[in-house]
Amino acid sequence: MPTKSRRTTRRLKKVTPVPLMQLISGFWASKTLAAAVELDLFTKLSGRQADVQQLSQLLGIHPRPAEMLLSACTALGLLEKRNKRFSNSSLAEEYLVKGKPYYFGGVVTLLDRRLYLPWNRLLEALRTNRAQTWEDHSGIFEQISSNPDKQRLFTEGMHSFVCSLEKPSQRRLTFPNILSFSMWVGLQRHTALKRFAVIQIFAQWYLIFHPPWKLLEKR
Repeated sequence: MPTKSRRTTRRLKKVTPVPLMQLISGFWASKTLAAAVELDLFTKLSGRQADVQQLSQLLGIHPRPAEMLLSACTALGLLEKRNKRFSNSSLAEEYLVKGKPYYFGGVVTLLDRRLYLPWNRLLEALRTNRAQTWEDHSGIFEQISSNPDKQRLFTEGMHSFVCSLEKPSQRRLTFPNILSFSMWVGLQRHTALKRFAVIQIFAQWYLIFHPPWKLLEKR
């Protein structure tokens, strides 16, 4: 067999459908994380260890699905399991416990509630050239501002995202990155609220990099 043919054969043997399987099943991980955040799993488990029975009572769900959720979170690196008892991983303890300074759960909930189902309609969006998020209303931001639940969801998600950038290791994410994220969730549609959101995000960004106590220290 010619050398070129042998190289081609070896290269083809290395190609597997594993990357495709990872792509197509990606929502398994995101929905597992979203469900755990919605149930306050990481907050209730913070600073402690518990078994399946204890956690099923804490979460208010049956032990069988509780064990499935806990096993999935362990496989994703969100929980640790020792002697049949579960505890938060360092990642979950730092970013997924309510009340912690870098809580990221607001972003998880925002994307899960507002973008998961619309992405299920991606083919429709491509064929019709119509937006699929926020009910596709022209007055999208009036809709958000007039609905307390949607307003809270959006605000908590954006606040959670910005707070997660406060850690020194995350500060290489600059203001344009934050702004592009805000545009991504739909700020391009309404000038007035866009300006308000940009000002709000800029103010939070400024406080991250110029904390008030730093100004006091200079005096």
